[in-house]
Amino acid sequence: AVNHIHEFAIVIGLIAVFGIADQGGRIDPELIAKLTTPFSRGENSKANPGFGLGLTIVDTIAAQHEGAVTFEQGAQGLEVRFTIQR
Repeated sequence: AVNHIHEFAIVIGLIAVFGIADQGGRIDPELIAKLTTPFSRGENSKANPGFGLGLTIVDTIAAQHEGAVTFEQGAQGLEVRFTIQR
């Protein structure tokens, strides 16, 4: 199966939104709530190197710029939005 990824960037006034959406399947809502928790990694990422800090860092950067990182379950995968003040 091919997993298509869609990236986007939108500027609305003083707000910039960067996003990425995939078709990787549904994610448990409890896992979505933990995606920015330090050292938290999903079961499907265990085979890849890392410490579970990537989304924690992204979330911290967004907060420092009066923004946020949000996750939304799409029809076929997950959409991640990184919103900051310009």
